[in-house]
Amino acid sequence: MPNGVVANERQPQPHIILPEITLSGYEESGQNDIPSVLHQQSYTGDKPVIKSSLADTLCSKLSVNELLEMLNGILGTSYTLEILSKSLQSALRSCIERHYDFGTAYARLRPYWFEYASRDIVEDERNDQDMRIKLLANSKIIDGDTPPRRVWDLYANRVVPYWVVRKDMSAISHAWVNDEELKHVRTPINQNEWSVPIPEDANLDLIRIEMLNLGAEYVWLDVLCLRQKLGKKEKEEHRKKGTKEKLRLEEWKVDVPTIGWVYHEADQVVCYFNGLGRPLGLTLDYFESDRCWFKRAWTLQEMNTAPIIGGRAQTLIAEENILNSFHTLARIQTRKSTKPVDRVAALVYLFYSEYIPIYKAKQRLEGAWTTLCNVTQDWFRTDLFFLYPKPGDGKKFWRPSWNQLMAETERETLRRVLDHHTNRYMGEVKQGPDNFDWYIGPYIESGEVRRLSHGAPKPDESALKKLLKLGRRTSDLKYREQEMDVSAQKKPRRGELCLKDSFGETHTFKIISRPQILNT
Repeated sequence: MPNGVVANERQPQPHIILPEITLSGYEESGQNDIPSVLHQQSYTGDKPVIKSSLADTLCSKLSVNELLEMLNGILGTSYTLEILSKSLQSALRSCIERHYDFGTAYARLRPYWFEYASRDIVEDERNDQDMRIKLLANSKIIDGDTPPRRVWDLYANRVVPYWVVRKDMSAISHAWVNDEELKHVRTPINQNEWSVPIPEDANLDLIRIEMLNLGAEYVWLDVLCLRQKLGKKEKEEHRKKGTKEKLRLEEWKVDVPTIGWVYHEADQVVCYFNGLGRPLGLTLDYFESDRCWFKRAWTLQEMNTAPIIGGRAQTLIAEENILNSFHTLARIQTRKSTKPVDRVAALVYLFYSEYIPIYKAKQRLEGAWTTLCNVTQDWFRTDLFFLYPKPGDGKKFWRPSWNQLMAETERETLRRVLDHHTNRYMGEVKQGPDNFDWYIGPYIESGEVRRLSHGAPKPDESALKKLLKLGRRTSDLKYREQEMDVSAQKKPRRGELCLKDSFGETHTFKIISRPQILNT
């Protein structure tokens, strides 16, 4: 390398031949049995992947030159300390001073190793922190295109901040198993930051091998990348301080609502239908379970056009594309969630909300639904306004309430709405200050309503004659006739609406009027 060339300010070497490496599922997991899933048994390739035993090596036992030599050996370079940028030199020393293990150091340094344009590690971290602080404004997330806070680096087998990586990633979607089937493991993969809940028969190292076989370098997995709740033992340990639980609640305000970004942007989504890391085994009983992947609220936003089945590298025929908001609402009716409000939160990315409400686990359903309607796109509110055929029974009459949409009796209504959906422009329903809504779009300037009176049934003459034979007084008959008139007024009346277009041509539409009878 010529003198004066800084390692991370030059183009990557054109062709570096790396040695082939094999990861054994038997060795990596420490399990006695050979994994039943084919892609979890072993990985062989020439990617710069390291074994877990190497990742666990403490940097504090190495000198700066020894650490540099190890990185050179894995990445096929021959850098010396003198030619590294100041940022990389400082980062090498920092890994030793902070007592990182080699996996963490490797995960944090590899993205900077071949950078053409100089990247400053300290500046990148500061920019990410500033970005996340500015995200929240008035209990809203102002930018829906927010990347995750963390990502799993499969080559290093460590979780690192996203600002280190800044690359495309894969994502894992999985069915949550019952609590009694879970185990909480402490792992260096996430620097033992929190215990990771996974099925009793699952292993993170085997999941890593499967994802490597599927061609992934970086993966987002909720239990590793999203700060989890403390287990019983951890709660006792942190009962006095409470700092970790406070940190989780603060992170979840942004991290939970923006999960949809991960799946929306993911290169591929790998689905474990029977639980994280478990082999596929679909039975008739599985589809009846509330834990079924296809019934869970959150998984609705996790489906992409060509998901991969975990346990088998085959393509799943995805559900048909969502045509409009009511297709999504019809589907969410049958989805299950641990917390009721999660069903509303799972819709945020499916409706392409302009802003994202922060996550509040204890929020009431109607409040969460109102918040979502207030921040979502205009076309979604327009769908609710024009396509739902009934007045709302909540605070807003122009749109349905959450209870209306989720009611069993409304399933047929939603089906009828879907049948009449149109892609034509219908205007926009906007929200202004002071919770005021208004409509902008095509409207009727004038028209003529005809024949509504024809829909009102006449009094039953045979019933009146029968009353006469019984000797009822005239006043009784008049009261009975008035009663029948009121009853008729309460029924829907059919008529016609006649309009003229801009060319003077008349158009007639059949209409139904549902007048409301006011008590006087």
